[in-house]
Amino acid sequence: MSDFTFNGISASSMGLNIERRPRQYVPRKRLTTHQIPGRSGDLHEWDGSWENFAMLYECWFKSDPVAAQAHKIKTWLSTAPVGARLEDTYDEEIYYRATYIGGANIENIHDRYGRFTVSFDCAPQACLKSGDSALTFESTGYIQNPTDFPAYPLIEFTGSVSGSIQIGSVHMQILFPDEFTEHTIRLDCALREAWELADGQEIPTNTAVVSREFPVLMPGQNSVKITGGIDTVRVYPRWWQL
Repeated sequence: MSDFTFNGISASSMGLNIERRPRQYVPRKRLTTHQIPGRSGDLHEWDGSWENFAMLYECWFKSDPVAAQAHKIKTWLSTAPVGARLEDTYDEEIYYRATYIGGANIENIHDRYGRFTVSFDCAPQACLKSGDSALTFESTGYIQNPTDFPAYPLIEFTGSVSGSIQIGSVHMQILFPDEFTEHTIRLDCALREAWELADGQEIPTNTAVVSREFPVLMPGQNSVKITGGIDTVRVYPRWWQL
């Protein structure tokens, strides 16, 4: 049975049936267009990024009355946070970060069937589920990026004695707060922010990571070298494709 899951809740659990599978979308390049006087045609400048796109699901459900189930569906979609996880059975290896903006009109058919098209505003990256699994290192190793796109990982450093790590061409020094207690520092290479969890709270620790650059996992093989007192490094690569 065809299905999609948004913010951890499946469409089928809400009584929805997918009438038509979504199209395979190709994100548009984000371009700046310049028109030069005296020169025919346009000059396009691309910064390497892509635009969001709309993912559409044509759905129907059976309910007597329709209004009762329609309210549940609207609540599910409208209360989800921005950038919630969207996955479906058409490609079970990936998911998107999606936002339901609203505006879907539910057609009431004889007060027994409801029909509507739900539209999600999706980030252009198709995130590979395999990229959510941690790669663990205690010494030298390498990371193989299976995609054609650079990935910005989430990295966890565990230890008590400060040390250094090299991922690809990027060198970083990790400074743990003290040498008597084990700490886990997390670094988001996309946001360029570091933090540590303490009593369920995220404590900013940007000063614990000394580096001029942040690691990027380029397509192909990326070396990993650990020195000093770092006990364990866990890399969540966050692979993606279009």
